[in-house]
Amino acid sequence: MPGRTKNVLVSSGKTVFKSLGQHYLHDQGILKKIASLTAGTCHNLISEKIMEQPSVIEIGSGIGNLTGYLLENGLSVTGIEKEKHSCEIASREIAGLRTGDCSCIFYHLDFLELSSDRFSRLDRNSKKLVVGNLPYNAASHIIIKCLEEFNDIAVMKFMVQKEMGERLATAPGSRVYGVISVLCGFFCSIKKEFNIPAACFIPRPKVESVFLTFTVKSENPPQDYPIFKNIVKCAFSQRRKKLVNALLSTGNEKMAAAAELLGWGSKRAEELSVADFINMTKAYRGIS
Repeated sequence: MPGRTKNVLVSSGKTVFKSLGQHYLHDQGILKKIASLTAGTCHNLISEKIMEQPSVIEIGSGIGNLTGYLLENGLSVTGIEKEKHSCEIASREIAGLRTGDCSCIFYHLDFLELSSDRFSRLDRNSKKLVVGNLPYNAASHIIIKCLEEFNDIAVMKFMVQKEMGERLATAPGSRVYGVISVLCGFFCSIKKEFNIPAACFIPRPKVESVFLTFTVKSENPPQDYPIFKNIVKCAFSQRRKKLVNALLSTGNEKMAAAAELLGWGSKRAEELSVADFINMTKAYRGIS
């Protein structure tokens, strides 16, 4: 499989853009495992009547390495790729791999510029399944965009840099627990599936990756989210300080009062769970 990926890149004259964070996953075993897990999740969502059809949206479809295995697992694929040449290569390489009733289409799009209306029209399922090998330099932005802007996602399955994965899936009290940990925890539960060695990519990155599953929650009404997000960002603005002092240093006396009301004057932001920040949001709203 490494040979195939190299051959495709060489024969097509493809330049790898480090500025776009391009690292192509080539390991056949890992690709098959990701496709199988994604197909299993899809069929579970269909059986639970959350999704209607076996299909997936692939973010950062690259030259189609994962796409082919998703098709082999009975999933129709809508691929989104920012870099035009990769999109053209994928369309050519995948053309002969379609099986049964599965369909595949690639769009040359910058996912970060995608509107919620356009996203909804990419897939006919009322709730959508999303998968992707996310570029290292845009992973956090893509994940937050999915959670904040698209309310029709059921599950996301992403490869990200291992360090990023640790920040996303960590618990309160960890040294890497921070804003993105809490924001993602507000919307979804996160499960680490497995690590992916750097040798599985072309070009080889300097760090390992990890494959994660994000299952979107149905609770936590979004109307409080802007307040929640602002409180979280202010709380972590000076994480070495005690919570009240950190909030006061940003000029938010009302937030500090909410923390005091809950008896958290001596705590630090990294000690608070998602549920704690939700309670703090409620306390903030209750202060006149």
